[in-house]
Amino acid sequence: MVQYSPFLALIGLLGLLLPLIVEAAVHVPTAGPVAEQRCEAFASTFSSKNLVLNLTFSQYWEQGSNPSLELLASSIPLPIYPEGPALQQILAGVGPDVDISRDGGYGWNSRKRLSEHGPLGGLPAFCRFGALIVTSNLTQVYMEAWMPFKYNPSLPLAPINASDFPTNSTPISLAANGDYLKAPSSYFINASSPLKNVTAPDTNSTRSLMTAALTKSASASTKKVIGDPHTPSARTKFRTMRTTATATGNDTSATTPSEIEPEDTPASLSTGTAANPTASEEEVDEEDASIGLLEGQSTNENGNKSTITRRWKGHSDSPLTGREVLGSPKQGWNGRLLLVANGGFRGAIPWPTMKQSMSRLGMAVVGNNQGHFGGTGVTTWINGTQHDETLVDWGTRGVHVSKVLADEVLDAFYGVNKGKKRRSYFAGCSNGGKSALASAQSDPGDFDGILAGSPGVNFNRMNVGQILFQTRHRKGTAKGGWFSNELLAPMHQVILDQCDTLDGVKDGVLTDPRKCNPDFDKELLCKAEGGKGNYSESDLCLSSTQLTNLKGLYQPATINGSFVYPAFPYSWESDGASFQGTSPKARFWLLANRREPNYDNATFDPYTEITYDQVVQGDIDGTAWTADVVDLSPAINSGTKIISYHGLSDMTISPYSTQAYYSAVANATEGKIKGSLSDHYRFFDIPGMGHCRNGPGAWHFGGITQEDGGNRPLVFDTRHDMLLSLVAWVEKGHNLPYHVGASYKSRSKVLPVWDGSQPLKGDITLPTTFEDKAYGVEFTRKLCPWPQQAVYDKQGTTKGKDAYMSFTCQTPK
Repeated sequence: MVQYSPFLALIGLLGLLLPLIVEAAVHVPTAGPVAEQRCEAFASTFSSKNLVLNLTFSQYWEQGSNPSLELLASSIPLPIYPEGPALQQILAGVGPDVDISRDGGYGWNSRKRLSEHGPLGGLPAFCRFGALIVTSNLTQVYMEAWMPFKYNPSLPLAPINASDFPTNSTPISLAANGDYLKAPSSYFINASSPLKNVTAPDTNSTRSLMTAALTKSASASTKKVIGDPHTPSARTKFRTMRTTATATGNDTSATTPSEIEPEDTPASLSTGTAANPTASEEEVDEEDASIGLLEGQSTNENGNKSTITRRWKGHSDSPLTGREVLGSPKQGWNGRLLLVANGGFRGAIPWPTMKQSMSRLGMAVVGNNQGHFGGTGVTTWINGTQHDETLVDWGTRGVHVSKVLADEVLDAFYGVNKGKKRRSYFAGCSNGGKSALASAQSDPGDFDGILAGSPGVNFNRMNVGQILFQTRHRKGTAKGGWFSNELLAPMHQVILDQCDTLDGVKDGVLTDPRKCNPDFDKELLCKAEGGKGNYSESDLCLSSTQLTNLKGLYQPATINGSFVYPAFPYSWESDGASFQGTSPKARFWLLANRREPNYDNATFDPYTEITYDQVVQGDIDGTAWTADVVDLSPAINSGTKIISYHGLSDMTISPYSTQAYYSAVANATEGKIKGSLSDHYRFFDIPGMGHCRNGPGAWHFGGITQEDGGNRPLVFDTRHDMLLSLVAWVEKGHNLPYHVGASYKSRSKVLPVWDGSQPLKGDITLPTTFEDKAYGVEFTRKLCPWPQQAVYDKQGTTKGKDAYMSFTCQTPK
């Protein structure tokens, strides 16, 4: 442990207290002893003016740290997180972790020394603040805020911690031959030892897996807690003492200021050459430069520089670079707040998303547990006397109180620039996307910008829709129409054979699945019933009863003729791993809302007993969480900008539901807002993307939770990064007419199932696919604001990084 003098401790304490005594200008400390002292003292001196806090703590993490999910959980000095299998289940849903090293230097605060440090790369130094927020006499919300410090080139980087890698949350990285380069510790099995089942983390491309554990796990790091975390009234401060593991190539040495990477001194805003600039990035006033002309230099992939001129007002075909939007990374923190949300029913802090966002964007990042601790598909937290209150926390209140507290924390920690507004953003996908739109519905004005991916709006009907969809794939309800998962591949192939080229391009992607009307009978009907197709004489043929059931999978969900939920689009079969994944969660949700105490012996079977009247009653009862309010004029008139997106190969949440919601918002806000809805709220279909990520389409565009290794936008600018584009739209009025997504080359592997063996016959045996920019660019496409679609010009290339230039955004006739 490094010893610090009382003098340094006093400096740190004064630096913390000064903003509390007078309204001070924002000050971002530089990583090092003073920053550490300031962070450690913070929790014991902070108090909220607007909320009741049960417990708080603060921790300093050195620059170069990249704590595993397991270490982050174990280092919370509050008696709040579950232990044992319950914790494993939670972390399995939160993970996998983020491999910063595979971002390839992407982002605002990119430094090779950090990004290449250790097996998974390193983060800037930051102060981790945690608190329990009391929301009722029965409920509380746990939140964390991570506040970055300025980079200090004179400090050594954090030693590699044995408890950080490999762990069960370690993300997967594959070699060209399919071997594991990096993987969860549980994947490396000692064959001579008995197998022990543990929960491995979800990959972002597959379902949760049960795998065999290491016989010898990595040892936990040594930690020292200052204060008693088990005393309910105590506010604790915390510091981590790290054990050092010997690692070849580990850079823990200090660098001198002259060794700062070239990224630290960009010439992107200069009007001269890089060697002789006439204006530095630091001298440009970002607020004043938001309208007008900006000359600067752009560097292409070959390192060639060219002078560019950009117009920033309104629509423009010219993108802004990340640093033109966010300012200089020398600031350490760029003055913005980003709250990131959970997916599913997960009750946990979304640490991987917080890591990725802080590393890429340089913002202070905030997450919360939605008022409970639990895995992605767990709903038992709803049952009990806290039922109503905890649903309010999960639906909207958890986000709101976290935002209120985060504002107070940042003001107290960094200080306040009088007269200047700090910009706040919210991003989430799936249930997180629902939470983002729900925030705009219930607490307009909380956020300046909202990024809502694949949102589960009309959440009650979404769950019923999933149940009705799955009735066609359960033996007990589908009966003679049931077919195995092995049929997904031929189903998908028939669709591609008949519909892939409807958009003029053979690329495995349906630009508009609604135009697809495949003839399944022609190819799949068994020979015994007169079939003459490619599959008619194989084990993969279908009977006429099975074909009738199959076609129903692409129809809207109804109950006795009454509409419940939109259809899922043709091409969801490419996300076949999700085919069985949503139904149990939907069942648990419906049972929990009926206050069923025991799911295994429930008195109600949603698959066979759900009625339309119950659906309508669920809409009424779910006001606090179903996110179906369509009049967003209060949020829009407060200045909030919204970008939403949804994959057209999603079979978890129908993209047609999001299309319908956007249309309903347009109707509800007509005459109540200035201009058209697209001036404030834009929605993008993503052809070929599954649920939040993955699929054959161009889905690398900066969507939130796209976190597998190498899942990054092609270029760090507003054309390729949708979240960065949202910031530019909010702060500079810069609104591109389209975005660009990339599809990368991939590597695949059939991952083990729960016992370490290969999947059984009849299971989904398709390999898990990992795309990575480092593998090369397959193609790019324009992502057009709905209802526009990318139309091929029938001349240009459809492959490579420039393929998007062969497409134009047009409204279908």
